[in-house]
Amino acid sequence: MFKRFGLFASIAITSMLVLVACGGDDDGNGNDNGGSSVDMEMGEMYFDPDEVSADAGSDLTINFDNAGNQLHDFTIDDFDGERVHVEVVSGDQESVTLTMPDEAGEFEFYCTIPGHRDAGMHGILTVN
Repeated sequence: MFKRFGLFASIAITSMLVLVACGGDDDGNGNDNGGSSVDMEMGEMYFDPDEVSADAGSDLTINFDNAGNQLHDFTIDDFDGERVHVEVVSGDQESVTLTMPDEAGEFEFYCTIPGHRDAGMHGILTVN
């Protein structure tokens, strides 16, 4: 009986080692087309950072954290022909993944809550 248990244990351990050795080394910080990510805090009248850049044709994931006491949003009116709009309730987090256009350019992002953009809650996304 102990011989069978030893054989079973050896097979189980070998199987686990093979699975671990065959696992990928993806750390989750990118994607297949050279993507990247950025953590962006939003609060009363600010985005931090307020300047973000990414390579043309790549994906950019923006992880938002609303540290403010009210609803804020992230909006780009014309991002490669599309409108981007992400609302984040106070204390919550949201994410969006954007595929960068194939050509370089600059895109203003801002908060659409009345008065926030005028008070300085805006920034620039640069496509290199």
